[in-house]
Amino acid sequence: MRNPYCFDAIAALRNLYRKSNRMDDAVQAAIKCVGLRPKNIGNYLVLAELSSLNGDTEGAKNCLTHALALNLHDPRPYLAMAEILQQEGELDKAIDYLSAATEAFPDDLNVRKSFARSLLRSGRLKEAAHEFGLCLKQFPESAELLNDLGEAFAKMGDIAQAESSYRKAIDTDPQYHRAHWNLSLLLLLTGRLGEGWKEYEHGRLAGFRRNEHEDIPEWTGEPLHNKRILLYGDQGLKEEILFSSCLHQFMNLATDIALQCHPGLFPLLQRSFPSLEVLPRQNDDTSLSRSDYDYAFPLGSLPLLLRQTEDDFPAREAYLQPDPDLIHKIFSASYKKSRLRIGISWKQEEETDENARYSLPIEAWGSIFNHPDAQVFSLQYGDQNNDTALFKEQFGQVPIRIPNLDYNDPEVLASLISSMDIVISVDNPILHLAGALGKTSLGLLPAMPDWPWQLKRPDSPWYPSVRLFRQDPSEGWRPVIADVQDALEAFTIYLADKASLGKLLQAECHEQALPLAEKLCHSIFVDTDCLFSAGLVYAEAERYDTARGIFEKCLQRQPFRSDIHFNLGKVFKELLQPDRAEQAYNRAIALDQKQDLYFYNLANLCHNGFQLEKAEYNFLRAIELKEDKRYFNNLATLYKDACQIKRAVDTYHQALEIDPDYQAPLSNILLCLHYDHFDKSEIFHSHLDWEAQHGGRERWLTQEYDWCYAPQGSEGPG
Repeated sequence: MRNPYCFDAIAALRNLYRKSNRMDDAVQAAIKCVGLRPKNIGNYLVLAELSSLNGDTEGAKNCLTHALALNLHDPRPYLAMAEILQQEGELDKAIDYLSAATEAFPDDLNVRKSFARSLLRSGRLKEAAHEFGLCLKQFPESAELLNDLGEAFAKMGDIAQAESSYRKAIDTDPQYHRAHWNLSLLLLLTGRLGEGWKEYEHGRLAGFRRNEHEDIPEWTGEPLHNKRILLYGDQGLKEEILFSSCLHQFMNLATDIALQCHPGLFPLLQRSFPSLEVLPRQNDDTSLSRSDYDYAFPLGSLPLLLRQTEDDFPAREAYLQPDPDLIHKIFSASYKKSRLRIGISWKQEEETDENARYSLPIEAWGSIFNHPDAQVFSLQYGDQNNDTALFKEQFGQVPIRIPNLDYNDPEVLASLISSMDIVISVDNPILHLAGALGKTSLGLLPAMPDWPWQLKRPDSPWYPSVRLFRQDPSEGWRPVIADVQDALEAFTIYLADKASLGKLLQAECHEQALPLAEKLCHSIFVDTDCLFSAGLVYAEAERYDTARGIFEKCLQRQPFRSDIHFNLGKVFKELLQPDRAEQAYNRAIALDQKQDLYFYNLANLCHNGFQLEKAEYNFLRAIELKEDKRYFNNLATLYKDACQIKRAVDTYHQALEIDPDYQAPLSNILLCLHYDHFDKSEIFHSHLDWEAQHGGRERWLTQEYDWCYAPQGSEGPG
């Protein structure tokens, strides 16, 4: 450089170094610029920015301190200092600088706007709303500021004011997609699903949802017969778990579906949806060819099609399936099931100011550790070293953390969750995963929860197995923990009652079981297995209408359990509704074709309804699975009713081969001798041959044969 003191040349070199990512050289050039023009605030700002980008935040702050000392009536050093402090997590210090800036520059909109947003981020919501209001006096037609004011009201829980602000922002600028997005979250939070899902689509334009596979035509509702569609996750892990609940419903619209998902969810989704082609998301999409798919569609848009009202939510208890082998491997002999297993998760992974409101302080978990005869397991993902020390300091013990497991792997977490009796978690991926697995869970929510949990209600349409405990904004977490402790005690009683019901059922003590079944049906914790047992009790007590209602409720939760369909069929038969009984039996068989009793009961139903061909087919299917004497006897009776007497007697003989003392076929063979439209001697001698081979009752049958040919009025055998 010919003139080392030429400012313009050094500034140009500084900028060139920055573009070339030679940050050390850029910083040195910026220092020279400051030396050449020490009263130019712009030089200090550039040096501070470059120092910060180069990892020297202390140097950046020192530089800005010098700039502020110049007192050149410029707000930019305040704003830059506040930004660096916020990046370091020093939000309160940042607010102090911005507060000073608003005093120095009360009419500067950018300063006041930055101050208001920092207050919003720190949770000082009323102050933030006040500052946004002052900003709007200067710029009342700002959609951006109206949206910011709406966010402040929303976090305060003032739903009406928040909605009003969002709608004003949209009226001011219909293309301001962030306001549409925030309005969607508010609508979904308050249960207004139809409008909420429409507004939710703006998240794709506001940067909150990913737009991928733009080279593949987006599906817009065309028929999917003979078409291949790619569904893809477009948000985070929690959302992919949540929206995967729509897949079963979407599978009614299409048969050739590929699903691209978070890599950690790949084994879970592949196991849970075997008819889908599940693909883990890669850093690039070169493995996905445009020619392989007719359409692409984001997972987060499925509710717009499938969840317009709460009635559209299936009551399905679980839609994700853990790996049973991994469960067995994790819980070795060291962790035998002898006590109540409680799994807990207490925080979000990223400990930001925004996420702090979701986290439960460690000191609040004491009553859970003190629960009698329980083991407390950690389900917390991420780094726990500091938390472990705090647990030890507070309670003298820590949640059990099984060694050599990757707690950041959803597959591992799913197996851990499934092995618990109950899960207690704040709102994070653990709670969503537990709900998707159908695990009984207690969710701990802040005063203003995320939209899936809605407001005030104790349950969730997304996850029927989750019970919700909500923070009161004025009382903190203490009352929540007290309610959770009460719920945990109620759950312990429920488990004991459930075990007692199972024992009474096994002992066939149905009268004793009935009041217990009634009690369990009204428990907030009742799961499908317990409901099913209660249904069996009511059926045995001949309270068929109640049993029907219980079995139908079970099927809403677990529609693919063949044993529930089968027992519902038995109840419909008793209620003299043979068509519905037949439908239920057929569904059971479609789900499990290895259960002989399913075919046998359907065969008897068809026989009673004179559907003899159907009955014969199902008796034969039952016999293929199990050669039971009852099956042969009832099949033979069908042949007898069809006047195929020789075939009937031969089939009765097959029943007697299994049990020679079985009275039903013996009696039925005698009945066959009363038929007067065939050669009785053929049947008689056929049976004599059979009895000769089995050392049987020739004389008794001979008497019966003589009686059949005797004149009317003769007495039969005594």
